Amino acid sequence: MSLSSSFKSFNEISRIALPLQSRLGDHFHYFAHLHQNKEPEMLAKHTAMVAKYALKLINIHHLDLIVNRLIESLINSDAVQAKHAAGNFIKTLFWDAILFHDYGKVNETFQANRMQNSVFRRNPSNCIGSKHSGLSALIYIGDHFDRIHQEKQFNQWEKNLLGVWTLIFANVILKHHAPYLEHEINILIELVDSLHPYLKKFQIQSEPHLLKAALNNFQNESHFLSLMDTVFWNIPCFVPHALLRLCFSLLTAADYYATSSYTLDLQFEDFGTLTPEQKIQFQEQFRTSKYYNKEFFEKRSFFQRLPEESLMERSPENINLLRQKLMSEAMDNILHHQDERVFYLEAPTGSGKTNLSLAIALEMLKQNNELNKIFYVFPFTTLITQTANSIKETLQVTDAEMVQLHSRSGFQSRRAEGQEGQYGKDYLNFVDNLFVNYPLVLMTHIKFFEILKGNGKEETYILHRLANSVVIIDELQSYPPEEWDKIAYFISNYAYYFNIRFVLMSATLPKLDALDVPSKRQLSLANHFIPLLKNSAKYFQNPNFKNRVQFDFSLLSQKIAIENLADIVFERCEAYACHHDGEVKGIVEFIFKRRAEEFNRLIRERMEEAGYEIFLLSGTILEPRRKEIIRQIKEANNNPKTRKLLLITTQVVEAGVDIDMDIGFKHRSLIDSDEQLAGRVNRNAKSITATVYLFQLDQPYAIYGRDLRYRLTRDSIDDQEYQDILQNKHFDLLYHRVCEYINRENSNEYIRGLSTYLDHLKYLRFSRIAREFKLISNETVTIYVPLEIPISCFSESDLEFLRNFDIFVGSETIGGEDVWNVYEEIIHSQVDSFVLKRIDLKRIYGIMAQFMFSLHANSVLITELKRFSDLEKFRKYKILYLSHWEEVYDYKNGIQEQKFSEPMLFL
Repeated sequence: MSLSSSFKSFNEISRIALPLQSRLGDHFHYFAHLHQNKEPEMLAKHTAMVAKYALKLINIHHLDLIVNRLIESLINSDAVQAKHAAGNFIKTLFWDAILFHDYGKVNETFQANRMQNSVFRRNPSNCIGSKHSGLSALIYIGDHFDRIHQEKQFNQWEKNLLGVWTLIFANVILKHHAPYLEHEINILIELVDSLHPYLKKFQIQSEPHLLKAALNNFQNESHFLSLMDTVFWNIPCFVPHALLRLCFSLLTAADYYATSSYTLDLQFEDFGTLTPEQKIQFQEQFRTSKYYNKEFFEKRSFFQRLPEESLMERSPENINLLRQKLMSEAMDNILHHQDERVFYLEAPTGSGKTNLSLAIALEMLKQNNELNKIFYVFPFTTLITQTANSIKETLQVTDAEMVQLHSRSGFQSRRAEGQEGQYGKDYLNFVDNLFVNYPLVLMTHIKFFEILKGNGKEETYILHRLANSVVIIDELQSYPPEEWDKIAYFISNYAYYFNIRFVLMSATLPKLDALDVPSKRQLSLANHFIPLLKNSAKYFQNPNFKNRVQFDFSLLSQKIAIENLADIVFERCEAYACHHDGEVKGIVEFIFKRRAEEFNRLIRERMEEAGYEIFLLSGTILEPRRKEIIRQIKEANNNPKTRKLLLITTQVVEAGVDIDMDIGFKHRSLIDSDEQLAGRVNRNAKSITATVYLFQLDQPYAIYGRDLRYRLTRDSIDDQEYQDILQNKHFDLLYHRVCEYINRENSNEYIRGLSTYLDHLKYLRFSRIAREFKLISNETVTIYVPLEIPISCFSESDLEFLRNFDIFVGSETIGGEDVWNVYEEIIHSQVDSFVLKRIDLKRIYGIMAQFMFSLHANSVLITELKRFSDLEKFRKYKILYLSHWEEVYDYKNGIQEQKFSEPMLFL
């Protein structure tokens, strides 16, 4: 039996723990919360209710094992001799931080002022007014200092360790009403004497001078650093950070559930996990809903034995067989590595990664009974919506089983109206959205990594839900390389300690295990990043994938003029159409929107005369128009009017846009970005090879200068190697150099690298941990364009919501000005329910997203756009309301740069 499995369970600890009524003789006098329509909630009852919900969350998410594993690492030192007892004590500290969080409400002034409790009068001598969190923390510290002092089985070093952990966990109590978590214990030492009588009410014997000395050591920066160096010597930095955040997550979540239970008479039983029955149902649905999945499971052994050499001829039949062969290998490797937790899925474009990732996730759920959630993580909103549609189609999931979390998702209703009534249903839906109580969650990478490392309360609320889940991270290469070492560190540690199965997937996948991060030395199980395709090159080199697209580098011999580029695009699109029954779909990608607009003006007349339909797509195009463009491109094959089309675009098309073009032209930028554009060409691998032409028109430095991949490509990869990487899919040649560079920088003691960041974890600097790991470094400004948008772009629930605000919903369009007015009405409404207001804001913001796009805050375009905007609205709402949009904006083409006085570069 391992040490961690011998610790007491939280159920046992909760049964042993003394309830408030056993500690406090006059407990029946104290209130915790008030309600205008019923009796006050007693403090003892609230404390018990918080414990009840904490246990529910612990049990349903299997958190005992998670906490045990973290604690085992804490005491894995020769200095800790009574390991079993010390581990149980720390686990009790964790639980008691939840139990003690409101004990400070015995403050008479809190009772008299906040609870209107006539039994008590204000007590100005305690010097804390109506506050209670600091007093709760001091009661907690005093009680556990007493216990440590009384324990005979601990040596002095062990007592010091437990004393430090008492102070650390007191932070959770101190900050449980704060919007963030930080490490400071800001209990004024001069208040200890005035608050000491409260400790005596709880039969706590700790002397004031001992409490003052401990607080002084913890609050003095140099003493604190010395303490942490001593106590946490040779302990993984991740462990204290994760244990404290997990405790904060459980306390704040359980407190929220318990308080809501009293104020709304609601009971929370469904916390959005997959039941064994649902797992079986999803497995069966996956096996039968798609013909190719049904075929795979019926003939799995055939696909396992199928030699790749027999599939070298290019054909639709062979590419389907390759997809099945690829799936069989990936699934077999899961079976052979059931104890591993981090996996690579490196598969070519067109191999069906979405379907394959879903098969992998379901297989992991099947193998591991404790796994009960799936998280999909994406860098682009379009990937979220595409994958959600695919999962819905494959698994037939309901709104109660899956949620999308991104800026355009609005508010999702999970529950139908029942005996709770409309308000109760709305509140339950609000809580489900707040805590993401869905077994399948699709979210942005920003949101996901904030849960892993952020210190805000609402991000940390969700942390406990990540335990025992499957997490699929798509398009990993799109994350800034400067953060790859931190990403590798967090993935390794969360995988091991939180029992998460990570699947990292892409066609251009960085191998993060090449980075030298401490977890490789400290964790026995998270060392291994297992490739689900042991030799992925055999798939990449197969002609069905490799010869799907050929790169043409001939235009890179010299910088090209945009007029010459227009001639080449026209001639080669026409040549393709001539050989393919008059049909062609071409795509041209630029790195600057200015160039895309210029090219559009230059080539449009000639292309339209030749029968082409022209589309312009950029970051300033609104979502409804983007969807229109994608739909028309996808329907082009079935529409005789669009036999020939040309899409002119910026980098927004590189990933997450599900289109299939015949010929491509791209401004050279990052190597993996060049490959991403190729992924939009000949996606269905027609028998004929498609071509992507690379050209150089502008200097990419303005866009990519900060990106490590760009700098290394420019400085150390010659043209021949660049071409080899792209044509033969040798992306590891690039990523190996990136990882070598990061390792070299991190080993330099004069550079603030990963070791500096890990010091923040070691010393519990939560705000710096959050601040110094950013996947997006530039702040953005949201632009609102109050034009008319087709009514078909809105759901029926969106339209019903607008009708409730007396907005006329016509037969054709919805006006952006009307939608904005609803937003302002909600903002300024004086509703009694904070929750209903939050729900309305979430709903209206989802509708407003159809009228919005974002620009970098430091873009010179923002200055220009302000001349056409309502600056009073911008000052109040931090959204740039483009009140005179007609002068500078066009629904089909976005911002009209030529309308400005000076030319500018922007995406």
